[in-house]
Amino acid sequence: VTYTPLFAALKTRVSAVPYLDITLGLTFMVLQGILLTFFLNYHKVIKERSFFTFIIYIMVAGVYSEQFYLNPASFLNFFLILIIDRMLKLQDIGKNPGTLFLDIGTLAGCTLLFSKEAMFYLPIIVIGVIIVYTYSSNSIIIMLMSMFMVMFITACIYYLSNSFGEFGSFFSFNTINIGISYS
Repeated sequence: VTYTPLFAALKTRVSAVPYLDITLGLTFMVLQGILLTFFLNYHKVIKERSFFTFIIYIMVAGVYSEQFYLNPASFLNFFLILIIDRMLKLQDIGKNPGTLFLDIGTLAGCTLLFSKEAMFYLPIIVIGVIIVYTYSSNSIIIMLMSMFMVMFITACIYYLSNSFGEFGSFFSFNTINIGISYS
């Protein structure tokens, strides 16, 4: 896992306090389960209201031991759940989406600030929004511009604090050696 500069700064601050990393990680995991259950029940994705989604989410997330600590995947999951909520609202609203496209783009941009792996989800989010809401291409452009606006503001902050070189680390990835040899 490669950390973004923002998440690396957060991780060093949180790791300085004993047990805060585990406490925040578990709280974040439970909050994600509660939000996902609430949003799916609110938008009537599941026919009957139940806590089954919460139980399944906690069980599946609990299998992955890194979820017990604060990590970029926690932020990725959190922002993806919020994006799913906005997309479900977009489906319910009809022809006047208001600022939902701006919300989706801003949430996607904020996801990039905490998790580099969010870059792989951005095309899926854009395709999902295009499928759900195909009325106007202007709305899609607004969503993409708001996503890039978050990155632009971040670049400006790094430039003004004389650490623009760190901003480039948002777009660098380390290769993972999984131990397979092709020779």
